[in-house]
Amino acid sequence: MKRTLMISACVALLVLAAAPALAGDDDHIVRVTEASNGKTKVLAPGTILEVVLEANPSAGLKWHLTSKNDPVLREEDDPEFSRGETKNPAMNGAQRFRFKADEIGSTLLTLVFRSKVESDDDTPQEFNLSIDVR
Repeated sequence: MKRTLMISACVALLVLAAAPALAGDDDHIVRVTEASNGKTKVLAPGTILEVVLEANPSAGLKWHLTSKNDPVLREEDDPEFSRGETKNPAMNGAQRFRFKADEIGSTLLTLVFRSKVESDDDTPQEFNLSIDVR
């Protein structure tokens, strides 16, 4: 009886210890939108940062990452576009970027909104987010 109780207690402790890993990725995702432009986010190492910005790629209106290969914040995969309701009638959805907080440190994440028809004289819209991984 005591042995069964001891084994059950050990199994329960193992399940509790593994619970964060089994909970899913949503526990470690921080989502930001245009409302975070110009702000600072503090992230723990391993956290996924998801940036969601209104866009309309079919009209050539989309966001571009200006800095690549940053050791603090690594781009996880290619940007994705999803259709949906937006506040701006010129946009037909949102572009989603995913980054992983890889190393302790600070960096500035900059995305630039460009149109296919913009000239070099046009000043593109920017999204800037200071990142502090600690």
